[in-house]
Parts: sequence; structure tokens; C-alpha cells
Amino acid sequence: MTLRILMPLVSHQTIRNLLPTHLIDANTAPEITRQVADNVVEASLKGHDSHGVTLLPRYLKAIQKGHPGWRTESTRRVADPA
Repeated sequence: MTLRILMPLVSHQTIRNLLPTHLIDANTAPEITRQVADNVVEASLKGHDSHGVTLLPRYLKAIQKGHPGWRTESTRRVADPA
């Protein structure tokens, strides 16, 4: 007898909706969370799992540690009027 372990299948829409919740719980601005969710889900869908949803635990740890590369506020680029 062979033991088979089945991985649960979760739709990309479910993951796209779930990821922002975890990031918002870590005090990340909502507009950033949607961007992050979209980017990592798209990376996973394209087969680039090392840049996909598997990064979420690393992102959450970086936020908790106050990593300077992680923004918890939204910033907007403004074109130079010159």
C-alpha cells in the first residue's frame, strides 16, 4: 500500500483575497497589501514560486522586525515639475 498525501488546492482568487488580510494585520497600508498580493500571486501563477506566495512568511517576519526595506505606509511618486 502506498501512502499518498494530497495537497489542498486553493484558487488564486482565494489567495489574492487572503494575503492582504495577513499584511493588514501586520499594520501594512491596504493599498500596499493589494499590490503585494497581486504581484506574488501572479509570480506563482507564472511558475516563479520563489517570488510567489511562499514569500509571505518572510515578509511578515520582516515587518515584525521593523525591516527598513518594508514600507507600512503608502508613498506616491510625484513627477518633477521642472
